[in-house]
Amino acid sequence: MNVGRNRCAICDGLRKKRNLSAVGSLVALKEDHYNNRHYHESIVSLTPAELYFGRGEALLQNSDY
Repeated sequence: MNVGRNRCAICDGLRKKRNLSAVGSLVALKEDHYNNRHYHESIVSLTPAELYFGRGEALLQNSDY
């Protein structure tokens, strides 16, 4: 998945759609991607959701970190 391309698609959607529900849907899409799919180097390549829900320790034990 190309993160840069997704960011552009979200921005394009915000420019094209002017109603509030469309904007809310795009924000929810971006939030879901950031919290559940995007790995963050600053938290040892985990997603924020993995860390928040306590799955981080188990994932790190089974990895090369």
